[in-house]
Amino acid sequence: MYKLKSYRCAAWAAAVAAAVIAGGGSAARANVATDSWDGTTNNWTSASDWSLANYPNNGTPSAVDYSVVLDASGAGPYILTLDNSAGNSGTVNINSLTIDNANATLNQTSGTLDLTQQPGDTAGGAVDVQAGTYDLNGGTLANATLTIGASGNFAEGNGTLQNVTLGSNLTLSSTTYIANTVGNPVGLNFNGYTVNMTGSGDLFYQDAYNSTTSQYVGDSINGNVNLIGNNSAIQGGSGGLTIDSGVTITASSGGRNTISGYGVTNDGTVTDTGGSGSYLSIGGSSFVNNAAVQSNGGTLGVSNLTNNA
Repeated sequence: MYKLKSYRCAAWAAAVAAAVIAGGGSAARANVATDSWDGTTNNWTSASDWSLANYPNNGTPSAVDYSVVLDASGAGPYILTLDNSAGNSGTVNINSLTIDNANATLNQTSGTLDLTQQPGDTAGGAVDVQAGTYDLNGGTLANATLTIGASGNFAEGNGTLQNVTLGSNLTLSSTTYIANTVGNPVGLNFNGYTVNMTGSGDLFYQDAYNSTTSQYVGDSINGNVNLIGNNSAIQGGSGGLTIDSGVTITASSGGRNTISGYGVTNDGTVTDTGGSGSYLSIGGSSFVNNAAVQSNGGTLGVSNLTNNA
């Protein structure tokens, strides 16, 4: 055990030294080291299971940031748990996360995994699930670009996406919360990709409160959504929800689906193509339709319509 510990400390020192050389000692951007999980089932804070013998959290030690990799085969399926015991008050900051082995699961049960945009980047850090699973089973993924590969899986259960940009289509099968901030009013940037809501997949928007204006910050849906579950819902937050121009929301399941909130504005296209037995309810406290709401075989129920273009 002593030799292993010594080896990992040496590996850590070498990795940090290499990162400093690669970074040129720049004060504008911390140096980046790669920290890989060893393929056992344990908690994120288990330092001995990381290749650098230090669990990844930017700034520990000072001026070092982390690229995190889960690609070990392990002895079989394994689970790395991330909860609010890690990081600073439950927030772990890293530069990127790659999951690339079918046996690997990152199970986030609480706390925040924050990939805030670094100097010189155009978007938040990459969360790239090429194989294996990222299970957002509570907690928050913040300021990330989320890509799910053909062999990867994103599972969710009451987790939150805050100011996340999509790097691929996304399938949701249970409740996911979308949170914006005062500085960034778009909680989920679709980036040209599509969200497919299956089963009882729900999008619940949680709007930030601006204490300067004493108002909630409204959010928007800027990409296509397919409601293909039997009881899916899109619910806007306290600041209102806008379906952007050029966006199509399609209910095609044959079940009952809902779009509601404290104020819904449609500048895109909402359509029900589910056929007999399909019902799409649109409303909330108020519904402003500036574009197209149509039925192609299903049934529409519209309530609290305040304007119909």
